[in-house]
Amino acid sequence: RLGELDQTVSTSRTTEDMLKQTLVSAQQAAEEAIAKAKAKADKLLVEAEERSRQANEATAMKIAEADADIARRIGEGDRRNELRQRELEQSIERLKSYESDLKQRLAGFLEGQLKSLETLQTHPRHPSGNHQQPREAPSPPPGQRPAKKPANAAP
Repeated sequence: RLGELDQTVSTSRTTEDMLKQTLVSAQQAAEEAIAKAKAKADKLLVEAEERSRQANEATAMKIAEADADIARRIGEGDRRNELRQRELEQSIERLKSYESDLKQRLAGFLEGQLKSLETLQTHPRHPSGNHQQPREAPSPPPGQRPAKKPANAAP
């Protein structure tokens, strides 16, 4: 019976050694799998960070291009506005000059008319009792209509 027990102990020891080896192999395989998974995760993380960096750079470039386009358009608008403002200012100056010219011409015309009226009023009567024939009013400057006679003026 001792031989059987020795055999059983020997078989148990062999089984135990095999189980230890299997356990060590399983632990090594698990550690390798974990290391591989960790390396793959690190690689994926690096790739994701690179893609994120590239996307950020592309976005920054698009923003810079849009900013440049906006600045260009604003500059063009400002130049158009300045040109239009200069044109309007020139038109205003021409109109002011035209207004001043018209005022001078009108003042000259009215002064001439006033002198004619004064001459008519201060001219003495003829001995025959007739008034001297009134002189015709000077013609208005070119481009102006003659002044209307007042409704109560004598013929």
